[in-house]
Formats: sequence, structure tokens, C-alpha cells
Amino acid sequence: MLPFRSLTAEQHQISTMNYWGFQLVGNLIHHIARSERLNDPIFSIFPELQNEVKTAYMATGNGEGFGIFELRDPKTLQSAIDSHNTCVLNMTLRNPILATFVAVSTLLSVCHAQAPEAVVYTDSATGITFDTWNVPSSSKAGGLTFGVALPSDALKSDATDFIGYLRCIATDKSAAEGWCGITLGGSMTDALLFVAYPDGDAVRTSLRFASEYAMPGVYSGNATVKPISATANSTGFSLIFHCQDCLHWSQGETTGSASTSSGLLDLGYAQSVKAPSNPSCAAELKLARHDIQGTWTAMLDDHAASDSYDKWRALAKDAVPEKCSA
Repeated sequence: MLPFRSLTAEQHQISTMNYWGFQLVGNLIHHIARSERLNDPIFSIFPELQNEVKTAYMATGNGEGFGIFELRDPKTLQSAIDSHNTCVLNMTLRNPILATFVAVSTLLSVCHAQAPEAVVYTDSATGITFDTWNVPSSSKAGGLTFGVALPSDALKSDATDFIGYLRCIATDKSAAEGWCGITLGGSMTDALLFVAYPDGDAVRTSLRFASEYAMPGVYSGNATVKPISATANSTGFSLIFHCQDCLHWSQGETTGSASTSSGLLDLGYAQSVKAPSNPSCAAELKLARHDIQGTWTAMLDDHAASDSYDKWRALAKDAVPEKCSA
């Protein structure tokens, strides 16, 4: 754990900051986050920075915070960005004073996470309306789109389930067998992970959990996934699914949840162009390392929750049966 040097919120005039992100100024990383997660997103995305931070400063206010991480060598972060092909700048501030404070001329431009504002999408076959967020394509992967539809009262009272939309795009025919994943807690570790991948003409899903930065194991909690519709071809795959008990999780002594009533979801994504091994059995599944990854805070608008949710949820059917060796 880094030794934080405490600063008061007043020193940086912090009031309301809704989205976390990073900016690099010389050898300082300016970081916006929810106060309890100031150091977590940096090291979840860039674990190699753990030993490269010289000093960390933290100021908190109203449950949110501003961190300054001093690097021994600023080139370390750029090297990490190049190696991970991930997003470093994804920041929106409502506080104009703080925005002025952190505005700098040197901004990192390598960014593959989506904007926090949702794009409304209605599936023509089912009529389901989603708030969606897009991860653009890159030289390493084709990108993806993720969306959610929520119960009618989800923006007032925290939902425990959702209907999801995932479109995973292939860069070429060989990459069409790769996988896409979403973390429902913004970090790879200690949050429920949703993974989807093609298996022939079918699209399979697996709920995973990781307590460290290694191959995630099968999630042992009560959450279940049932497909509503799915397609897979040489351009990638798409899936609409119902995820029951997926917005709160418990694995061993670790618990967590995503708050829909806050109007914000901390999410993350990963994509690999390489096919998983043993795709027909979740317990035997082995995922290739992701080619791109990133996190973002997703804004939920009024289109996310619908009175038609129960009708849409009833469209879910049993998943494709597994084929395990034992």
C-alpha cells in the first residue's frame, strides 16, 4: 500500500467530480476517482506502476477524491500505455475550478475507452432499448459495444439484475473466435466478470471472478445468465442476455455491488482476438490474454430503465448445454 500524504479538499477546491480519469503533467499523474478507489484503478490498469510511484498525495471530499502520483520516470507510464493499448484520459469534471487546476497542455492521446454518455440503441428483433457505450477498434482488436436495460425503478432503487447487450467485433476472420469481457465493478479484481465468446454458431457466456491479476476462475455465487438472442459469424458476435443477481456479488469473503440508483456504473472491458481453449465447458475454459482493456464510468439516462423490462426479461431462454470432459 502506498503511503498517502494527506491533503485537504479545500486545498484543491474539490466539490463534485463524477468520472475518474488520468492526466500526466511532467512526472505527476493527476487522478480523479471515488475517494475509496484512488489508488485501485491506476494499479488495476497498470500493475507495473506499483513500484514506480515515488510519492502519492490524496485529497477527498463528498466521497470523491483527487490524487497526485509522482513517478520516478514519466516514461514509465507511456511505456505502460503502449504495452496495454488502454485508456489513460477519460475525464469529465463538473467543477470548473478543478477543471482549470488540472487543465494542462500535455495530454495522453492513446484512449480506447468510451465516453461516459450513453448512446440509445433499440434492438429491432426484440424491441429492447439499451443505454450503450462503444469501444472503438484499434490496431490490436476490433472493439466492442456494451449496453444495459434496467427495471423501471432502477434509477431510484438499486437493481440486482439487468438485460445486457454485447457486440464484439472481429478485425478479420481468424479473430472472430476471440472473446470479449465486461467487469461490472470497474476493476478486473474483486468484481464480477462477464465473458462471452463464440463456440461454432453458438455464443457462450461465463461469469468469472479474480482476486489477483491472473486467469479468473469460475464465479461461485448465485448469478445466472440466460440468452435472449445471439449471432456469430466471421465479423464477430453479438448477444442479448439476462443477467440475474449480477449487480451484486460475493466470492469467499469479498462482496461488492454496482449502484444503479447513483446513475453511474463503474465498468471495464477486455477483448482478445485469440480463441479460448475448451470453450464448451466453463470449468475447463482457458482465456487467452486480452489484447485491449480499459475502464470507464458509464452514465445512465432515462432510457436505461423501462416499464417493459419484465416483458423483455421473459424472452430469456436456457443457455446452450455445456460439453465437459468429465
